[in-house]
Amino acid sequence: MSSERVCSLYKNLLGLAEDQLKALREERFDAALEYPGKRQIIINEIQNLDALCRDDHEAGDFSHEIRVHIEKILTIDTEMQNFLKNELNSISHRLEAVLKAKTFCRNITYHQKSDTLDISA
Repeated sequence: MSSERVCSLYKNLLGLAEDQLKALREERFDAALEYPGKRQIIINEIQNLDALCRDDHEAGDFSHEIRVHIEKILTIDTEMQNFLKNELNSISHRLEAVLKAKTFCRNITYHQKSDTLDISA
């Protein structure tokens, strides 16, 4: 029974990982931030059950299915990590462009007498 429960928990964990990736792709970052806590609760429950059921002989029946879920979760986590790296790079490039524009604007002076704009740096 406990191995069946662990397998079910891994399936739930996979579902949460998929939902988190979907939220990231849809740029619902606040929603995506809620998933690590939910996932941690399930991980803690899995660890507790695993500690109680070390000698469970039915674990072999579910080990392949559990392994498949773990592999999918790791693949999704890697995809999320790559997505976040790309987003961070994009933000970094946009920030750099804003800083360059800000510096450029500081170097511009307005001559009131001739009503001209001096953009020489």
